[in-house]
Amino acid sequence: MVSYGSQVLVFGGVSRMCADGETPLWILDTNTGLWKHWTSSGEVTLPPCLKGHTAVVTNKNMYIFGGYEDILGSTELMWSFDMIDEQWHLVYSHGMKDTGHLPEITIQLLYITTA
Repeated sequence: MVSYGSQVLVFGGVSRMCADGETPLWILDTNTGLWKHWTSSGEVTLPPCLKGHTAVVTNKNMYIFGGYEDILGSTELMWSFDMIDEQWHLVYSHGMKDTGHLPEITIQLLYITTA
């Protein structure tokens, strides 16, 4: 769960809770108290249902790293969600497995320290 302006974004869940092609992202507008379930418009690559991931915000982007895809195990993916355009982007797709992590944002850099 992260916040951006007057929004609270909640991402995550287990695959049995997600329909095919669904991304588990809910956005709360704290001004109106209304929830919106984010859905894609068209065919785009979307992050899978994850649990145990890390979410951080810097500038206008929410970054999601790591986590677990139920029985598939840990993931090494990093995604960004542009909160203005409401679009997902795959940032990083290989290299390190998520074996436990700690995010840190310093100025405009995002560091992921793994165990």
